[in-house]
Amino acid sequence: MGTPDLFRPDPAHLAAARPAEPCGLGHRVPGYAEGTAAFTLTPRPAAAKTARSLLTTALADWDLSALTSDVSLVVSELVANALLHGAPAVAMRWSIGLRLENRGRSLLCAITDASPRPPATGLPGLTSVSGRGLQLVAGFSDRWGWNLCPCGQGKDVWARFALPAPTT
Repeated sequence: MGTPDLFRPDPAHLAAARPAEPCGLGHRVPGYAEGTAAFTLTPRPAAAKTARSLLTTALADWDLSALTSDVSLVVSELVANALLHGAPAVAMRWSIGLRLENRGRSLLCAITDASPRPPATGLPGLTSVSGRGLQLVAGFSDRWGWNLCPCGQGKDVWARFALPAPTT
């Protein structure tokens, strides 16, 4: 049985995702080291599929495949928020950054967009079809938060996951 289309990225979009040091406005952010995977995604609906595919590959490379389900859900929610709320205030070209950092004891996933507005958690109504994404992020990660981008014009929304203790 094949992979459902929901989890299969558009090959053209996957090819367009390029290794980068992300900032939602295309600025370079210094300080990346081994154990980090960073990509720039085009802000379009397929970005979440592409992010999940890149994430799955990175986690497999780091022998962390057991975290794929939880981390994929969180990254999907953060990318969706970037698509819905992360565009710059003025019409201009922008991108979504995906950064994964294997820090030994924890995994940090950060999504960068071009809006400096903080993420807003809300209390959706019982029949609302949206508004629960950050609640999912909080429930599946150990900690989440946001920081203004070093360029001052965008933000990183990040989630941290504890890694299993190494076996000896």
